[in-house]
Formats: sequence, structure tokens, C-alpha cells
Amino acid sequence: MSAAFPRSIEYGRQPRRDWKRRVLKLSLIVGTCCIVLAVTILLLGYLLLCYFFGEKRFSTRSARAVVTQVVNHTLVPSASGLLKLPPSMASISEDGNVYVTIDAAGTTWMLFPTWRGKGDNLAAYVYHSTPAAGPPPALITLNGPDVGYTQSGSTQSYQWRIGAAPIDYTVDRKVDANWYHVVFDMN
Repeated sequence: MSAAFPRSIEYGRQPRRDWKRRVLKLSLIVGTCCIVLAVTILLLGYLLLCYFFGEKRFSTRSARAVVTQVVNHTLVPSASGLLKLPPSMASISEDGNVYVTIDAAGTTWMLFPTWRGKGDNLAAYVYHSTPAAGPPPALITLNGPDVGYTQSGSTQSYQWRIGAAPIDYTVDRKVDANWYHVVFDMN
């Protein structure tokens, strides 16, 4: 062994220099990893909330199959306008139902709920048989889910009932000539 080399290099180790710099680098790496992990967890949480509590994805292609069957009288709504979808089509609507309205002009309107909040809060897509030209109306009155208000003692609550009732919906946007996105918001 030569005396010219320090003992630590002689055994394959680097001399301990700049330990403060190494601690700082390690702290920055660990801190960055923690921030990236926290952002990833928050983003994943947001996406899960949107998936479970957000508006249901809607496919006008799938809904057109229901529209075709209603027009051909293969599927027939009740007198109140409630159409209970068969199990193979029930996933098209949030509650497995479509609400049908035929207005005085003979236009067929079909409401496909995609989200329900507390009380009457609702988002849906609406099909209308007469293609619309121009801007959509601000409000439309259509059959929709019937909501009952109950009170027992000091507790007040809303309960969804099976059936359909006329409700004024705010037109959120026009999707295409035959489709609107509508909302009903009590709050």
C-alpha cells in the first residue's frame, strides 16, 4: 500500500466531504417526490369523485336506439310519459327510465336523465323529433322524474317516486339539431 493515497480511497470509499450538500440534495429529491405523490393522489381523488358523483357519460348513438323503438312503437311509455327501459338498455339513463312528452304540435320529446343531485336537481339530455334551427329556447316544460316532498316531525326530505310529472328545465346547451342538454336546479 502506498502512503500517497488516503486510507478511505485505498478501501474503495470516497472521503466524506460536502455532507451538507448531500443532505440538501436528498431533501430536495424527497420533497419533490412527496409533492408529486400528493398531486397524483389529489388528481386521482378528483377523478374518482367525478366518476362516482358526476354526470353520467351519455351516448346519443345508444339513445337513438331507444328513440327509434319509441317512434316505431316497440317501446311504449305509460300514460304519464314514463318509459321503463329494458335491462339491456337501462344503462343509457341514470335511473333506467326515459320520460316522454308529446306536445300540441306533435313533437316527441324524450328526457334521458344523466345525473341526480339532492331534491329535484337533475341534468339530462333531451331528444326532440323536430330538428331545431336557430338558438335553443331558454326553458322547456317536459315530463321528468316525479319528486315528492315529505315531512315527518322536524325532518323534511325529498323522495323520488316512480312516475313522471311536468317540470320546467333550463336548456344548458344545444348538442345538435335534435338534442339539448338540460338542467333543473332548485338551489
